[in-house]
Amino acid sequence: MPAKRELTIRQIRQMFRLARDGVSAREIGRTLGVARSTIQDNLKRAAVAGLAWPLAGAGTDPVFALIEAHKQAAKDLDAH
Repeated sequence: MPAKRELTIRQIRQMFRLARDGVSAREIGRTLGVARSTIQDNLKRAAVAGLAWPLAGAGTDPVFALIEAHKQAAKDLDAH
């Protein structure tokens, strides 16, 4: 199985916008040029972190919170 690719901040923002508009994970993946499973994983982590579009305008950028959620999930997987 190929390794999951990390999304850029621009791709994460676009993923949020497309998901809000009801676009499927498969179509979002095609649009961004990444696997459907990568989109699904990112959307799941975003939901757990309480992130959705529109992103909050004040304070820390929520996209960075998603990046931190990825790092934490990787640590959790390595710990098991």
